[in-house]
Amino acid sequence: MIHNGLDRFSIRANSEFNIGRLSIGENFAISREQNHGNMGNQDEQSVIGQIIKMQPIIPVYDIDGCFAGAKANTLGNGSNPVAAAYKRKDNTGTYNRVLGNFYASLEIIDGLKLKSSFGVNVTSSLYKGFNFPTPENSEPTMVWSLDEDYNTSLEWTWTNTLNYVKTFGNNHNINALLGYEAIDSKRNWLNAGMAGFVSTDQAAWYISDALGDPSTKTVYSYGNLWSLTFSSES
Repeated sequence: MIHNGLDRFSIRANSEFNIGRLSIGENFAISREQNHGNMGNQDEQSVIGQIIKMQPIIPVYDIDGCFAGAKANTLGNGSNPVAAAYKRKDNTGTYNRVLGNFYASLEIIDGLKLKSSFGVNVTSSLYKGFNFPTPENSEPTMVWSLDEDYNTSLEWTWTNTLNYVKTFGNNHNINALLGYEAIDSKRNWLNAGMAGFVSTDQAAWYISDALGDPSTKTVYSYGNLWSLTFSSES
């Protein structure tokens, strides 16, 4: 698929130490993933979806060298998949995750073991996508807009158990388990979008830039005789 890609970095760590009756250990995985091209889920609006919807009679480019589209009646409402991939080529999504667990186990006396473990799952993601006009579509949009999504989440689980296993004689067995577990999760999600950008340069891909340069203006007037105006821009 043109104009898209995926970079992924991950590291894993596992360790365990035994000190007499005490055992401690951890297992962790850290990953960072970044994609560009906004392939996303392969739904109706994706590049794959547009390939399926687009009529094969429609060329990639028209006679002027611009992207062609389903302008004529009965050609459906599919978008040019090459145009869709090209316009999304600089859209990026970044995803970070930390998944891990600390644990400790202590054999208090023969047969009686205390175990505690604490696990975490931490994620964060950031998506920034610019939407260009689609004059070639049968259902066109004619504005420049930007979408941004930011998500964070934290989940943790703390588990504690006390287990007693004992055999008396040949026929008497005891296996008793007492446990306690606490679970909590939090998530924050922020979405913002704005249209009417004055520039399509990536350096201007910020929500505030859609408003252009901030300016102030003050007007003083005296009756209908004269007026004085002060203005500034930054």
